[in-house]
Amino acid sequence: MNATPSRFALASLLASSIATATPDDPAILQWFECPWGDMAYRMPDFFEAGYDAVWMPPVGRAADATSPGYDTFDRFDLGTYANPTTYGDEDEFLALNDAFDRAGGAQVFVDLIMNHNSGRTSNTFFQSQGAWPGFWMDSADPPMLKGPLDPWGDFHGGTAGGFLQSENPGGSNYNLHDGDLVGLIDIDQASNNFFIRHPVEAGDPRNIPGGTVWNRVDPANVRMYPDRDLAPVVVHNPGTSRNPPPAQGYFEVVLYPFNTGD
Repeated sequence: MNATPSRFALASLLASSIATATPDDPAILQWFECPWGDMAYRMPDFFEAGYDAVWMPPVGRAADATSPGYDTFDRFDLGTYANPTTYGDEDEFLALNDAFDRAGGAQVFVDLIMNHNSGRTSNTFFQSQGAWPGFWMDSADPPMLKGPLDPWGDFHGGTAGGFLQSENPGGSNYNLHDGDLVGLIDIDQASNNFFIRHPVEAGDPRNIPGGTVWNRVDPANVRMYPDRDLAPVVVHNPGTSRNPPPAQGYFEVVLYPFNTGD
């Protein structure tokens, strides 16, 4: 945020009155609606104010370039110089992270929208373009306008009364967990559709169906995937009461790292 000097003076006083932060108790600045380049320019203010961490808006491409970024369109498109996102491009974002690292090793927390994409649409032209990047809409061939009772692939459909919504408990077709939030299409976590979501090699039958613009094969997509030739990290997840673990008392999750060398 483009804070005024007086606000930064106040922030500095507040930071100086707090005991030295630990990794578990950082002083976090919520820094929204500010381009990456402007944030890098104000890094001395961030450092002098005594912050240990920053909370940033979603960094992927939004459907509306003028929005704060919560109408997620493509999570993996961080922008280019010729076609930036709401806040800048990928090079500026990476440079900004380096600047935070030099500013006392500040932690960077990126807001991430897990359960919905941008506004629901049944537009046939949008479907022919490939629809939402990385997601499958189960479009007919040729595409047709979709209604609430039609298959929606990775997304929730609706009922005979219309699409589900989750923002108005007193309204019709209210569903807290499966409904669209303010019109943003909701991802169906119970769906189980196996595809290579960012295809690298043409001709692979596992590739997500591509369109004229999105979900197309691109050899550069290899950087989206971890390197399974590197040593993995094994994480034990104890589960929850709604999803209890198996007999050994935990779910074992194997996570492979990304190869930053290539």
